[in-house]
Amino acid sequence: MEEEVLRLVRADPMTSIRLLSIRLNVPRITIWRILKKEGLHPYHFRRAQHLEDVDYRARSVFCSWILSQQRTNPEFLKKILWTDESTFTRAGITNHRNLHVWAAEKPTRQKKNIFSERIFC
Repeated sequence: MEEEVLRLVRADPMTSIRLLSIRLNVPRITIWRILKKEGLHPYHFRRAQHLEDVDYRARSVFCSWILSQQRTNPEFLKKILWTDESTFTRAGITNHRNLHVWAAEKPTRQKKNIFSERIFC
C-alpha cells in the first residue's frame, strides 16, 4: 500500500490526504504517516504578483491622483465604496489555504493562474 500512496503522490503532488484516503480506502492518519516516513511535507504556495515597469508608473499616477483628490475634498476617501474581491477560474474558486504540494524540499516553482476572472463584490 505504501508504494501505491507514493505512486499517486508522485503522479499528482498537489493531491490531498483526504482524496488519497477515499481513493485507497485507508484512514487519513495512515496516509499521513506514510508521507511523513518518506520525508514528504505539504508545502503551501505563496501568492505573489509580478509587477512590470509599467505597473509602477500606473501606481504612482494613481497615488498622485488620489492624494490630489483628498487635498481638494477631505471627505473624498470616505465616499469610496471599498470592496472585497474574489477570483474565479474554470476549476471554480481556489481556496489558497488548501493549496499545497507534497515534496521533500521546499519547491521554488511558481503556479500561474490562467483563464481567471476577478470579481469585485
